[in-house]
Amino acid sequence: MLASSEDKVSITALACHWNGDVLFCGKNDGGIYLYDCNSGLETQRLISHASNASIVLLFFDSQSSVLSSVDSSSRVMSHKLIRQTKAWRAEEPTFDHRVGVAID
Repeated sequence: MLASSEDKVSITALACHWNGDVLFCGKNDGGIYLYDCNSGLETQRLISHASNASIVLLFFDSQSSVLSSVDSSSRVMSHKLIRQTKAWRAEEPTFDHRVGVAID
């Protein structure tokens, strides 16, 4: 059975890893997911913002391995990412702040 359009979660922001193996995708469910570029498959959920706030911007800094994200409620978060043998791990936020105005 196919999922209805209400059940689908849309990708709303993208950031690439420098080596081209993985892609970080923010979605309208407030999650940030890791995709394998070779298979095109989602491999894991890395980070969660609020479930009612779409991710609107992602930036990955390759020198520090920090992924920064902004959601539609103007919350900005930065996480150091650690690449492990078969997965990635996001550490606790190094920065977590909500600006006073929501993004339309």
